[in-house]
Amino acid sequence: MVQDFNILDTRLTFFVVTNFLLTVISTYCLIRLFQVRRYLFIKPSIILLSYTNIFFQWPAAVFSGYYEHWLPNPYTMMLLVHGYVLVGLAGSILTLGTEAEKIWNRTRLEIKSGNTNIYFPGIIIMTLIVVVVFVFYLSYVPMTSTGLYAILFDPLSSGMAREESLKLLENGGMKYAFSIMTSSVAPLLISFIIKSFLDNRINTFISYVSAIFVILLTSIAVSLIGSRSGLFNIIVVSCFVILWKRGFTIHPVFLALLAFFVLSPVVIISLLREGKSLVDLAGLYITYMGLILDRIFFIPFHVGCWFIHYAQENGPFGIGAFQKFASMFRVEPLDVPNIIGLIYGPQYYNSPVIGSISATSGYLFSLYGYIGIMSLPISLLGLCVIDITVYIYNKLELFALIPCLASINLSTLMFVQSDYTVVILTHGFAMILFLSLALSYLAKVGSFDSLWRSNA
Repeated sequence: MVQDFNILDTRLTFFVVTNFLLTVISTYCLIRLFQVRRYLFIKPSIILLSYTNIFFQWPAAVFSGYYEHWLPNPYTMMLLVHGYVLVGLAGSILTLGTEAEKIWNRTRLEIKSGNTNIYFPGIIIMTLIVVVVFVFYLSYVPMTSTGLYAILFDPLSSGMAREESLKLLENGGMKYAFSIMTSSVAPLLISFIIKSFLDNRINTFISYVSAIFVILLTSIAVSLIGSRSGLFNIIVVSCFVILWKRGFTIHPVFLALLAFFVLSPVVIISLLREGKSLVDLAGLYITYMGLILDRIFFIPFHVGCWFIHYAQENGPFGIGAFQKFASMFRVEPLDVPNIIGLIYGPQYYNSPVIGSISATSGYLFSLYGYIGIMSLPISLLGLCVIDITVYIYNKLELFALIPCLASINLSTLMFVQSDYTVVILTHGFAMILFLSLALSYLAKVGSFDSLWRSNA
């Protein structure tokens, strides 16, 4: 398996050299684009292509020696990954550049002019949503049965507690509300608060204490099931707000400190979940950091290759993989992530199957598993569609622009981990835009404008 692969033993075949060459070309194009046309990073497509370069292209290059022999047709993987990035870059650079530059100038205008307006009712509304979902969640799942409680007080049972806390949430509407709260409302709320701090709009003792309380409450709410992703997302979206306020400039030292800041809480939660004490942190930090980095940077690509391998060995899953449409065509719906997980998961983790395994992957790979190579043009079309967001940015009030940008940057990351429609509908992409538009509309026409919306 790939765990045993040693990059130092890689032979420099045509396949290996081509993968590295295409990856370096893509990386250079993105870096150059960042230097001379940074405003294009307003577009979700450019952000997604940057993520794809990091999470798919570089692993494809690093592990090309392994996948050249493991995949029945490795050149299809090369075409899928590198073709998506290079063709996607060419298309994205040539479209909506003027619109992206206008929005970029709006964000710069706010910073340069000191126009630090903020819409406090928006913060209050989103805080109320978090509180309501938090209370209703605890009405279904007692605090002592949550994954978060198990991490803090019974770490060895945290894995089981997480599964149980999800099962106890039987109401479908409540499940969706909790998902929307964690993926959309919480990141947007935190973005508003962080931006308020940076704009010096939180400058009294009461406002400071209130803001800290809301941040802590939101952090607890998104971590109730015991998942590391909730807290990780809050930290990442905060970093994106800071980056946009800095003109999206990234200093190498700042980037290193940022990575340490973002990943440290995840490492600590991992230690607690496995029954380790914080005293063990110093000795185990590097080990756990390595595991976390592997999980973040390499696992999405490896799981994606499971879809490619299955489709090349057995043929694509077909219409049954699209569960929403399967019944329309009188085809049995297939739980593809579970099927893939049951086949390849035990081999990868070298452990027997326990229950079900859901192997989710970025839509670039999962679509290939569903319909074969026709997934490439469809994936490129999906890349173009998310740039409709640029038109929505243009309709936002200035106070909502950077929080929305930061939250969408976070949500876009999910495209390398989940199916396209899942990200749009469940992982917050569409809801973040809707909430931002709604708050902008309320600020524009609301009668509380003069009381709550302040300008420096």
